[in-house]
Amino acid sequence: MKNRNKTLITLAVLAGLVLLALPTGAVAAQPEDPPSSDRRTDREPRSLDELYNDLIERYDRVGERLDDADRPAERLENRIETLTENGEDAAGLQAILDTFQANLAQVEAAHADLGEVVDNHAGF
Repeated sequence: MKNRNKTLITLAVLAGLVLLALPTGAVAAQPEDPPSSDRRTDREPRSLDELYNDLIERYDRVGERLDDADRPAERLENRIETLTENGEDAAGLQAILDTFQANLAQVEAAHADLGEVVDNHAGF
């Protein structure tokens, strides 16, 4: 009886594997000349000057955001002070503030490095 059960289970598993190997959906081959997948067919190519100017604008916007990055830090510091004055735990907010300031220092350093590259580049 045990051999019969093992055989039936083995056959059921094999039948399941065979059924898994059969395709269940429609399968179609790719044509010899597939259509172009270029998504930018409706756009004109941009010149290097335009791309460089966009880069400079984005660099300047990031600089402005970095200049305003002190506001969230000040708000967090004020909230931490309020919580500690009320006797509540502010460890979570302090960890967030520490992480924010550490990451901000790294971002400012990367922005400064990029600034040197931008300043040394004469444009196109």
